Amino acid sequence: MHQFSAFAISLIVLLAASVAQAQPDGIKEIIDKNLLLEKDGKFREAYAEWAKFMKIPGISGANLADVKVQKIWFTAYFYQTRTLYKTALHDKDIKDRPKLIAGAAKSIVDLESKSQTGWKIAGPMFEEFFKEAESDQLKKAYDKLKSERK
Repeated sequence: MHQFSAFAISLIVLLAASVAQAQPDGIKEIIDKNLLLEKDGKFREAYAEWAKFMKIPGISGANLADVKVQKIWFTAYFYQTRTLYKTALHDKDIKDRPKLIAGAAKSIVDLESKSQTGWKIAGPMFEEFFKEAESDQLKKAYDKLKSERK
């Protein structure tokens, strides 16, 4: 199972703490809960929680103009996409695994093609994840989709 990079965890917790000072939504606790869900292999639940997290008013909408908020939001985007992919791989109730894998790949290609800021933040995390054997199907779907968009 993928170990969270100490840097990524430290970054998101540190940034969330600074945002939480301005808007005490329990952001740090939400992040901790989401990371624990993923660590425990509860990928579907983690995916849903990351989706909710990304809609918190303090880190979405107009607040995305703030560089600190961008770092939190796009890091969460990485985790949400990764948990979608891991749901496809590991959730026994998933009927159409290729559809979820394609959705995760599309999320990555969309980010890379539509948000230079987002790609600077999350791109290195995706590239690091692609080096792991477990990400082979995602990497293939990403490469295929990216080549089709050229």
